[in-house]
Amino acid sequence: LMEESAQILEIETFIPMLLQKTEDGHSRLKRVIMIGDHHQLPPVVKNLAFQKYSHMDQSMFTRFVRLGTPYTELNRQGRARATIAKLYNWRYDDLKDLPRVQANPEFQLANAGFAHEYQFIDVPDWDGVGESEPTPYFYQNLGEAEYVVTLFQYMRLLGYPAKQISIITTYRGQKHLIRDIINARCANNPLFGKPAKVSTVDKFQGQQNNYVLLSLVRTRSVGHVRDVRRLVVAMSRARLGLYIFSRRQLFA
Repeated sequence: LMEESAQILEIETFIPMLLQKTEDGHSRLKRVIMIGDHHQLPPVVKNLAFQKYSHMDQSMFTRFVRLGTPYTELNRQGRARATIAKLYNWRYDDLKDLPRVQANPEFQLANAGFAHEYQFIDVPDWDGVGESEPTPYFYQNLGEAEYVVTLFQYMRLLGYPAKQISIITTYRGQKHLIRDIINARCANNPLFGKPAKVSTVDKFQGQQNNYVLLSLVRTRSVGHVRDVRRLVVAMSRARLGLYIFSRRQLFA
């Protein structure tokens, strides 16, 4: 049984199958079940030549789908509010909500202190600076980082549990910047503490939380979210509240 199999390198898929002990000279393996989502991020291949020209970032799961192998696709979701699910269900065939999404009180109550269940928050330049690049490809946005941490503090003061809030971003540099601000202003303060997770979108695939604060970082070009699979991952991590920080002029 291979979970998140659409994010496993094709060659890695063979390893557990080939390591099966044999009985009377024959493999005991009778069935392989793959569970994954080919609409989300593929395996990570850092060498661009292997990725683009050898297609090493194609998982066996995705290969089977592209070859037309019959597969079962879930058509109901029970993770998120119906309003949040609409941000990504267009990517799937006939994805609708489980009955409990309409019946469960936690999906029906508003988020205290917020006007909306999900919101795009336009962040202008901070002291005249938008995105920055201290070292090549290490993108940061101080304005968004400050805004994200301030919203986290606001939620904590309203009584939102820290373990129910995660902060994710599309760039590793921004992740480190947000962590630094959290450590400086929140970590040692009992009123705030640390959020459940500060991570990149890629590393947060397969995880979820009730409330997600998302920083898209870039102000000059769209960047990583030009890959629609990464966009689907980013939009689908939140259950009850999703708040996105970015430049409206660029992403609207």
